[in-house]
Amino acid sequence: MWILTLLIVILIISAYAFITRNNNYWKQKKVPFEKPTFFFGNYKPVFSGSKHFGLLYSHFYDKFKNAAYVGLYRLWTPDILIRDPELIRNVLVKDFQSFANNDFDLDPKVDPIFASNIFSQTGEVWKKNRAAWTASMTSNKIRNAFEKINERCNVMIDHIKKQIKEKPNEALETKDLSLNFFTDAVVSSVLGLEVNSFVEKDNPYKKVAGSFFAPSFWFGLLTMTFIISPTLAKFLKIRFVPKHIENELVKMARKVYESRKTTGFHKNNSFDSILLHNQSKDNYSPTDLDIAGLIFGFLLDGTETSSGVAGFMLHFIAANPDVQKKLRDEVDQAAEANGGKLDYDTIHSLSYLDMIFSETLRLYPPALTVQRLCTKPYVLPPSDPKGQPFEVPLGMTVIIPIYSLHMDPEHFPEPEKFDPERFNDENKSKIKKFTYLPFGEGPRICIGARFAFNQTKICIANLIKNFEIRLDPKMEGKTLVIDPNFLLVKAVGGLWVTFHNRVEA
Repeated sequence: MWILTLLIVILIISAYAFITRNNNYWKQKKVPFEKPTFFFGNYKPVFSGSKHFGLLYSHFYDKFKNAAYVGLYRLWTPDILIRDPELIRNVLVKDFQSFANNDFDLDPKVDPIFASNIFSQTGEVWKKNRAAWTASMTSNKIRNAFEKINERCNVMIDHIKKQIKEKPNEALETKDLSLNFFTDAVVSSVLGLEVNSFVEKDNPYKKVAGSFFAPSFWFGLLTMTFIISPTLAKFLKIRFVPKHIENELVKMARKVYESRKTTGFHKNNSFDSILLHNQSKDNYSPTDLDIAGLIFGFLLDGTETSSGVAGFMLHFIAANPDVQKKLRDEVDQAAEANGGKLDYDTIHSLSYLDMIFSETLRLYPPALTVQRLCTKPYVLPPSDPKGQPFEVPLGMTVIIPIYSLHMDPEHFPEPEKFDPERFNDENKSKIKKFTYLPFGEGPRICIGARFAFNQTKICIANLIKNFEIRLDPKMEGKTLVIDPNFLLVKAVGGLWVTFHNRVEA
């Protein structure tokens, strides 16, 4: 009995020694840090589900105001959070080769869909696919998608008008409304298929776009595992894309590829452009999983991200009547000068709409952080006058706290205030470089940003042209809280507005 007891004691002591072995790491390196808690390190609020990991970083960003960077403990593993914009520039751009990979390690055999996404790829595979994606997002290809996107916008407008007629003053949730539109826009303009998410609530495209990121305890736990310990997630063979969603995507892939046999490939279509680009390399023939992964990439970037931004834009437009009036005046004047039409060039001439878009992204960027792995040894200067140079070891995660930068009053006075004028021509030029990073920066900047910008502007401009948008009474005075169980950015309880025909306003 005493031997078993001894073994248990030895095991406990060994486990404790292993977990706490790095507790003095940042003290020895003379880097500012906050004392970690046992096992959880500095991430206990994320484990408890009380705080989004992106908001957790703001605590350390604000606490160490005079530090260029801060040491963190993710469980028992040291990470580093960069505060200084110049060092952020080095990590993302100047010295990119030392931080070339995102901190997201996936096994293609376990999760082939997400592993095929450019976000998680590395090395030559990433370079090849980045070239294909970059070529697919040219101005001509984005312009080519306009008519299809605009058609789906008209479907949304008809749906809202019907809603106003049958159920006046009934509130709509802005993200869900936007998700319906963006799902249809991407499926139509990119995949070349037709769907109506406003009527077909259970269509597979919306199911993939919406349910993949649906907040839940289990999705929060899954996300936390990938964020806290990608190595553990890989060891446990955890899938980020569930098998049932993978199956739906494979069905879509076959349907899309069959449609191309009839219509042919179009070089000015962004989706086809990537397939054609890859087929031209080494006699490559795409598999069902390759095409499914590509569809997932477009649905991920073109629906979930865009609908989140558009949802917050509609909320702020409704909450700020003066902003809405100024935007409406701009839209009306531009349409009137173009015979009452909002075509591609007219919509892209709306400078105040650009300002609203930029300010919304400042307050609620799609991703609150960027996390990179150190891929080549790199030396940082001392974090503060009491410190010493720090050599970032291979494999260490480097965190860029986007949300914290955007909410820093030194960079953006009164950061909680929604003020589109921060991004007028005069003020925009005064924004310090690398303090505004809604889509990241450098070689790994979000390639789909221009496409998302295009379809979001089409959506908002047409809604403003046709409707007055008001906050639902239950939203009055409500403080928006970011859902901790959502990987990207979503408000707890949703964002609710009512639409009204302008002639009745």
